[in-house]
Amino acid sequence: MKPGSSILQALSTVSNNFKITNIVTTGTNASGNVLAGMGESNDGLLTVHTQKSIPNNFNNVREIEVTTSHNEILLNYETVEIIKSEIFDE
Repeated sequence: MKPGSSILQALSTVSNNFKITNIVTTGTNASGNVLAGMGESNDGLLTVHTQKSIPNNFNNVREIEVTTSHNEILLNYETVEIIKSEIFDE
């Protein structure tokens, strides 16, 4: 998303009272990308810092780090289990 975009500006005005799960991809040993990371740890596309930078007004946020690349996250069995537990195991 573009920094300062209308959707991000709108989200910055919402004070949520619902649970948010932020799955952060930390990359694998082979997926780091010097250009993408600009010296920071990254998943091959985004820095970990960027993925953890959520609006201050977001409440009830849980972060879960997954050791996979940005492109592999949706194909990862661990991700499926996290989503299932977050939705169905409340």
